[in-house]
Amino acid sequence: MPETIKMDECRLEFEETEQIHTKIPEVVDSLVRSCGTESCYDHVSPAPLPSREAVVEVIVTARRILFPGYFTGSRIDPVNIGYYLGQETTALFHKVSTQIALAVRHDCFRFEQPCSHCAEQGRDKA
Repeated sequence: MPETIKMDECRLEFEETEQIHTKIPEVVDSLVRSCGTESCYDHVSPAPLPSREAVVEVIVTARRILFPGYFTGSRIDPVNIGYYLGQETTALFHKVSTQIALAVRHDCFRFEQPCSHCAEQGRDKA
C-alpha cells in the first residue's frame, strides 16, 4: 500500500476523532447542569458514600464465613476453625458497620439533618 494512502487514512481518522472531541465539553456541561436539578439523584457531597469495592469485600467475607475452607488460601481444620470464624466475623462486622455509617452520614449531609450518630447506627444495624 502506498505511503500516501496510509497518511490520508491517518489524517481522516485524526480529523474524525478531533470532531468528536469538540463535542465533549457540550456533553459535560449538559451533565453538570442536570445534576443541579432537584430531580437529580445527587451523590456529590463532602460526605463519602458507601464504597462499591467495600460492599464486594463484604460479600466475599460473608462467603468465607458461610463456606469455610472453600474461598480461602489457608487450611482450616477442627483446631483452628473457631479462630478463623472469629477473625472473619469480626472483619465482616467492621466492614458492614462502616458502610452503613457512610450511608447514614451521606443522607444526613444531603438532607441537612441533625447528627444521627451514624457510627453508632452503623454498629447497631450491623
